[in-house]
Amino acid sequence: MEDTTPNWVDRHEYPFQSRYLMVNGYRQHYIDEGTGDTLVFVHGTPSWSFDFRNVIKNLQHRFRCIAFDHIGFGLSDKPVTYDYSTLNHSLTLEKAINQLQLTDITLVMHDFGGPIGFRYALEHPQRIRKLVVLNSWLWSNQEDADFRRIQAVLRSPLLPFLYRYLNVSPRFLLPASFGQHKLTKAIRAQYIHPFRKLSSRTAPWLLLVLWLRIRLGLTSYGNREAGLKTNRCF
Repeated sequence: MEDTTPNWVDRHEYPFQSRYLMVNGYRQHYIDEGTGDTLVFVHGTPSWSFDFRNVIKNLQHRFRCIAFDHIGFGLSDKPVTYDYSTLNHSLTLEKAINQLQLTDITLVMHDFGGPIGFRYALEHPQRIRKLVVLNSWLWSNQEDADFRRIQAVLRSPLLPFLYRYLNVSPRFLLPASFGQHKLTKAIRAQYIHPFRKLSSRTAPWLLLVLWLRIRLGLTSYGNREAGLKTNRCF
């Protein structure tokens, strides 16, 4: 199979075969490595399947590891006019899983991959074996002190400019999330490059807008309210 991975991708860090599905009329990138029980990795924002590279390197000898790039992220198509809601991302995940005819799945969900993957798991419990949740959420964090401190910044009129024109999320916010484990310049470039063009930043920006609207009580994830505190799920 011809390798269609772009030249800018670090092949030492990301030595996987690029594959594509057609979903909703757009190309969705994914990797499919190893054999065994199936693990499906669902990334968050502003990220892509590169997030799971080291995990997959270590697990591909015992498991079949599949990681999709959401439409608008990574090596997938990035249409400017598209429904980038978590609900539609989840429906896209469902279509991709159907195309690959996957069953008995362990879903590994990170960040926004949580609400995207949880909706799929609730709708198709017969296909799910296990759930692995990494740095995601199941409830409102309105009462969280850290969230209240950053809420004013997130609601600032400067945010659209910083996010859309300065690419602040992968350039600054994502590296900061690694704490003392500083990213090298080369690794940071792998996160920045998928969003190097202004037109390619639509998806992470709209997910942030959705997150803010949810936290302000203006909307919910798809048609299911998020929150274990009220005994409700995604």
